[in-house]
Amino acid sequence: MKNLRSSLVKLLTPSKRTILLIATVAAVTLVLSTIVFFFLSRFANISIPSLGNIRTIGVEVSGADIVLADQEEHIDWGTVYPGTFTNRSFYVQSISNVDAKLRLEATEWIFRNSTDQIVAGPSDFSQFANLTWNYDNKTVSPREVLYVTLTLSMNNSLEFIEFLIDNKVTSFSFDITIRAIEE
Repeated sequence: MKNLRSSLVKLLTPSKRTILLIATVAAVTLVLSTIVFFFLSRFANISIPSLGNIRTIGVEVSGADIVLADQEEHIDWGTVYPGTFTNRSFYVQSISNVDAKLRLEATEWIFRNSTDQIVAGPSDFSQFANLTWNYDNKTVSPREVLYVTLTLSMNNSLEFIEFLIDNKVTSFSFDITIRAIEE
């Protein structure tokens, strides 16, 4: 019994090297965690209100997510965050008198600062933001109504986040064109 206890004590008694290794790993982990925390907290509260101006050719749009202001139709995307996506849904009705397919374009991206000055744009920001929809490229008949969902995806790359911070961006807007293309 005495030999068993002695062997157990030797087994459980850590060497100086083991203690030093454990202390070093704990310290490095703590330092790295702190650095990552401060780095991520710098970007945690980045958000941008946005608005999409809708232009239509050969179609009409309607629905709860469509806002009419100043005789123009808009989509209020609300506040968006880098690395997220936002959906907006509405009806699209063909007003063409022929069968057509629909095309979606997002252009004229404009970024503004807190004093409403343009800090970037109008230009193509497709490397930072992407607009897609669930329309499956099927032929649309005259007067046919489709229910579509647009998805705005925001990039969370360091380059985009630095652009937002360096330019003090507080809002952005862009033009959305939905066009009926004759078959």
